This record gives sequence, structure tokens and C-alpha cells, in this order.
Amino acid sequence: MNRPCLRLYLRVENGKANLARAESGRWLRIVDVPLNNGAGLWPLGDRVSVVERWTPPVMQSGSASDLQRVQTAIAAASSPPRFDVKAREWVGFLVAATLGLNIGLPGGAAKNRTAEEATAHARVRAMLDGWFSDGSLTRSFESL
Repeated sequence: MNRPCLRLYLRVENGKANLARAESGRWLRIVDVPLNNGAGLWPLGDRVSVVERWTPPVMQSGSASDLQRVQTAIAAASSPPRFDVKAREWVGFLVAATLGLNIGLPGGAAKNRTAEEATAHARVRAMLDGWFSDGSLTRSFESL
């Protein structure tokens, strides 16, 4: 597995005299940039390290195996699930069934969910939001 070297990432923030949590900071990383000056015996040329701003990845709900199981379930569904959370065929119900989560009944009002169902429902929505935003799932499965 190709893992990034942690020495290439650093956080810069305003130093404080007390031990209270710092309010903000910037993440930076060191990257190599080719100078494109290659010639003769040195065809690749030189490279120089520079610092660029970097944003750490956001923690996402759902593992890669969860995603694979959901993708398989969507492909095997008799009819395409819907993206709209209000639809009785909402993809979240398929995700919950696939992962063994209880998010309540299709068409059920949010106010009628138990605390456990509401937590599971929020988890399913977070997984779907993450998978849609990073391209792991696309809305192409939904019929128009």
C-alpha cells in the first residue's frame, strides 16, 4: 500500500502562551516540482521541493467494503432506487437493508423514528453524501 510520508505534512498556526486549543491553523505539504531543465546526460532535469496549501481529507462514514456491498445491491435491485430521501424507493433504505441498519419504515415521518433509527438514518445519509460527493456512487442509477 502506498502511504504518504507524514514528514511531508505540517500545520502552521499562531503560537500561544497557554494550553487552550488553538482556534485556527493552516495545513501545508511538501511536494516535488520538476524544473523541466533536462538535457544531455541529465534528461529528466532537476526537481525542487516546494510547500503548498493542503486540506486534510474529511472523515467519511462507511468503509470500502460497505461501499462495495451497496454498489452490488444497487446493481442487483429489481428497480433503480431513488435519490430523493422522501421517496419510498429511496436508496437509503437499500443501503440500510444491505448494512443491517434500522432506519425506520419507508414513508415514515422523522418524528416517529426512535433515537436508534434517527441515528442510523443520519449515518446512512452521511455515507450517501460522502459517496456521492467523492464519486464512489453516481446518480446514474436513478430512473428519470
